[in-house]
Amino acid sequence: MISCDSDFDLSNINTDITVGGSIAAPIGATDTLTLSRLIDLTDNLKVDENGAYALTSNGSTVLDIDRIDHVQIKDLSTTPEYFNFSVPSIPGTLPTLDLTTPMSVTMAINAVQDMPNEVERITSLSVSPVVTTVHLKLSAPGLGKITGAGVKNFVMDFPDMLQFGAGIEGMDYETNRVTINKNFDSEGNLSVALPIVGMRQLPDIKNHKMTVNERVVCSGTFVGVANGVTAADLSGMQLTFVYDVPDFQVEDIHGTVDADVVIKPETVNMGDLPDLVTDESTSLNLNTICLKLDVSNPVGVPFGADLTLRALDKNGRYINETVTTHIEVNAGTTEPVVTKLLLTNSDKMTEPGYTKVFVPNLAKLVNKIPSEVEINADVNVDKTKEHHIILGKTYHSSVEYVAYMPFDFGAGSHIIYRDGVDGLADDIKDFSDKVKNLNLEIDADIYSTVPFDVAVSITPRDVEGNDLSDVIEYTKTVNVSPGAEGQAAQKRTITLKEKEEGAIGRLDKIDIDVEGNTSDAVTVLKPTQYVLVGLKARLPQGVTIKN
Repeated sequence: MISCDSDFDLSNINTDITVGGSIAAPIGATDTLTLSRLIDLTDNLKVDENGAYALTSNGSTVLDIDRIDHVQIKDLSTTPEYFNFSVPSIPGTLPTLDLTTPMSVTMAINAVQDMPNEVERITSLSVSPVVTTVHLKLSAPGLGKITGAGVKNFVMDFPDMLQFGAGIEGMDYETNRVTINKNFDSEGNLSVALPIVGMRQLPDIKNHKMTVNERVVCSGTFVGVANGVTAADLSGMQLTFVYDVPDFQVEDIHGTVDADVVIKPETVNMGDLPDLVTDESTSLNLNTICLKLDVSNPVGVPFGADLTLRALDKNGRYINETVTTHIEVNAGTTEPVVTKLLLTNSDKMTEPGYTKVFVPNLAKLVNKIPSEVEINADVNVDKTKEHHIILGKTYHSSVEYVAYMPFDFGAGSHIIYRDGVDGLADDIKDFSDKVKNLNLEIDADIYSTVPFDVAVSITPRDVEGNDLSDVIEYTKTVNVSPGAEGQAAQKRTITLKEKEEGAIGRLDKIDIDVEGNTSDAVTVLKPTQYVLVGLKARLPQGVTIKN
């Protein structure tokens, strides 16, 4: 710099440069609040095949069926019945006498059976073959003089209650009648074994007792020849009939039992969840909640269960709405049968191999994401269907469950998450060192690709964390429209100005609260979605740069 005046003192010239207009420069770190940064994945919180967050949990609980005592069948043998022969008067000794005689007799089966308290009805029962026996006894003083003694076409008509085993000679299994053609031995005995393998069409059970009143009607012909007999030899000639049934124990029954089926209460632990979903301000309306149940039933007793589901927070307090629903579980066979059920609030959700149980209010259970879900089951045996159970045995089985909740939100969901930008004091000091007459403003430019309405609130703080809201003027909250897939919504800006001189110079941190409210029917959260907050310092009236 030169002067035309040789007496002018150049050292007195002010070399500061003044620049008019508005000048801005970035400060702090431009903060991209991606959901992947805010939501840490865990064993329970994962990203599904669609790239969306999904909360899952699985486990099992115990299904117990108490032992029902064996049924004891006893006293089914008949009391003896007798057939007395009418013998003609015999003068002296007869060389031969034809004793062929038609005969008939009815035997009674009368017994009262005690039943276990749980057994309400028996339609049929199965046993390992129990050998029942028909005994006929011929008696006469001159028994040794009778030859060819036997029965011919002797028909025994048994009650339908008895189920005989296969392979009995002369048995008509359609009518339950057996025809016997057989001779007595030298002692006058005739026996026929008739194994039974079960019983059916049994009487009703009243007051835990089953009363049996049945008849065995018998008819046929006695054949035989007496040789060299006198009247005394045939005096009191008689046939005795007995149907002998040994007492036996039953293990396998069909009918109705009041089985004590217990599904033990279970608590589903949702694992360690991020604050974003457990914050007390968060309120979710999930479009899709699924609870898959695999109920293994080891016995032939179908049952229903009234399920009660309750949510608990991390402090063990009940939260949200209690949800109830009913499930039906199929009977087992000779092997356990697994009933696969899908409980869901989604009319579109299906799972191959699972029967869908629609629970419209299931989302209310997780309106606020719980730390645990408590499941209780009140089991009721279905007595409208026939049961099949092995007695004398305690059963243990399981109920496997999988809870699945994709972060697919419906209208009315409310989410809040928090972050911040710090270390601003150093950047602001750089300005104050170079710029005089500081009239600094801070702009926070906000963009969002999160697919719901976002309300962004900020709080300015100093290096000690003190709130500077009283000395800095700014709009506390701005609303940002939903962003599209991979595309941010229109920029919104919050400007911070001094209300008290030097306040901006004290600024070191800005807390950012993001609240989301869904209005669309379907809103899916993905790790790649973000809220972008860009900070810049601005001098709206220009600057004077110091020498």
